[in-house]
Amino acid sequence: MIDLAMVLVLVLVIVVGIASTQHNATGPTPIVEAAGGSSTTSSPTTTTEVPTTQAVPTTVAPTTAPVTVPRTTSPAPRPAPKPAPAQTLLTLSNEGGETTPSFVVPANAAQWDVQWTYNCSANGGVGNFAVEVFNGSGRDLNDAAVSQTGTGGSGTQYYEDQGTFSLQITSNCIWSIQAAVP
Repeated sequence: MIDLAMVLVLVLVIVVGIASTQHNATGPTPIVEAAGGSSTTSSPTTTTEVPTTQAVPTTVAPTTAPVTVPRTTSPAPRPAPKPAPAQTLLTLSNEGGETTPSFVVPANAAQWDVQWTYNCSANGGVGNFAVEVFNGSGRDLNDAAVSQTGTGGSGTQYYEDQGTFSLQITSNCIWSIQAAVP
């Protein structure tokens, strides 16, 4: 395959050869390079411009081998851990006042709760329901105690203490109570 640069050089040689063999009445005409990239021939009577041909540089784009990016496989996503099942610490139902047996809230428990319901319909419709929390030494924690008056109700109270506890229930109604770590 013939390169473009070779063709241009060949054309240049031919043009220069023809120009150098031109004669006029006084003999061979000298070739003079003009300042603009062209050649001029001069004789005592005429001037003729002959364009010069310059080789055009060619650039060959570098070739690269295809790049293979290794595929990485990430491990299958793990399912979110299931929350630990609630741990029941105490369940009790009664009517009237009572102090519960002691129960232990584990040291790793962030919180625990007391859930209750009460119904006063059996004693004329209106009554009271109160819960106090005591630690293992028998001291009232003075945490948010439960204190309600009415015909009945229910609720949940949350605590963040750990250790041994008991509940003191004061009521003239039928009630159920549960302490648990959620």
